[in-house]
Amino acid sequence: MEKKSGHIGFVSSVLGLMGLFGYSAYAASKHAMNGYAECLRMDLLPYNVTVHMVFPPDTDTPQHTEEMKSMPAETRAVAGQITMMQPDQVAYEFLYGIATNQFHITPSFNNKMTMWAVRHLPQFSRFFIDRDIRRASVKSSQPPPATAAAHV
Repeated sequence: MEKKSGHIGFVSSVLGLMGLFGYSAYAASKHAMNGYAECLRMDLLPYNVTVHMVFPPDTDTPQHTEEMKSMPAETRAVAGQITMMQPDQVAYEFLYGIATNQFHITPSFNNKMTMWAVRHLPQFSRFFIDRDIRRASVKSSQPPPATAAAHV
């Protein structure tokens, strides 16, 4: 802050802007990060420090591979419709967003469309997400998670 310039970057998730079956705790923490970054962005304006947040979709990482082993069928039904990104693609989009002074950075066209629908047509997007969850629940013999923390 002494230099009166700089950048701070946060890595959130698509779930920082929406919720998803089985990910209550994870989505809540990403929403909280979003709120924190929004306030920090304003707080640091006088110091010329810019804040950036990237909201990647599922990304092809070892963590995601491990997560898939215990992912509920309901979550798979929704997540399966999202195009997975490679880590280097996410990093490129993040750095490009920082270089062009974007606050919210949403990689990939499909991700942008999903986020647009969730923000501007929430009833429409919830209809399709809820439909997919209900269909998967009927097929699944497992009860819903008692707490999302079990899947995070």
